[in-house]
Amino acid sequence: MKSIVDSCFHTYYGSNPGCVIRNVIPILFFGNLEAYLGSGKRVVSVALNPSLAEFLNTSGSYSIGFRFCSAPVSYSYSQSDYLAYIHALSNYFDYNPYLNWFWHNEKVLRHFNTSYRGIFCKYRTNKKFENTALHIDLKAPVATDPVWGKLSTADKTLVNTLYGSLVNDILKYLDPDIIVISTSAQNVGQYFGINHKNALIHKTSGAGGYVDLHVIKSPVSNKDMGIVWGLNRQKPFSGAGMTASFIDGSCRVIADKLRLLGLL
Repeated sequence: MKSIVDSCFHTYYGSNPGCVIRNVIPILFFGNLEAYLGSGKRVVSVALNPSLAEFLNTSGSYSIGFRFCSAPVSYSYSQSDYLAYIHALSNYFDYNPYLNWFWHNEKVLRHFNTSYRGIFCKYRTNKKFENTALHIDLKAPVATDPVWGKLSTADKTLVNTLYGSLVNDILKYLDPDIIVISTSAQNVGQYFGINHKNALIHKTSGAGGYVDLHVIKSPVSNKDMGIVWGLNRQKPFSGAGMTASFIDGSCRVIADKLRLLGLL
């Protein structure tokens, strides 16, 4: 992992397009890495790139301390800076997480006996979950201004070219059993070769909402890997028809199938 982190900072400190937020940190993952690696089933949620809200503090400026207070201000590639960086990312959900966004994934993860943390901040529950999830981003581990959807095609291509191999490295290192993703059909088709027609389970709300289950061969280890894919409208698993009852009902059916397949 240290080689991945070092390579990521080397890229970040190099030449980046102006859309990449500087003087903060790249975020290779969100969540407790040690607990994830020790989980019986490894579950990873996936988006495109970190939000600028991870660094935008109440005064309107960008700050590492807003959510990553223990991260090194300037990464020196030393073992101590590496450990401080891992600690900051691992403590993300215990310090000041972006709840209004991550809760939308959390409510899905819980159907798979998984949580970003056992008791998730203000959304508390007495139930403990056996597996600890991590979150990663497919396009790049860096925040951009404007957000990804508003970037020019040229900037998207350049950022993804700079960081794409690092994303592949972190996915290989984590080797998930289940991926939970809520992004466009173009993105999931590009990365995982899936679409609604080849879904093992395709649940639709009748109002445009959907939650799918796919099982593919992991590009990392060639094992069977489950992919839970849902509609995204600004936030994960949101939009027309994505009611709490529809998501809950769909996820219960999917969880039963994953258990039957031995993936959960």
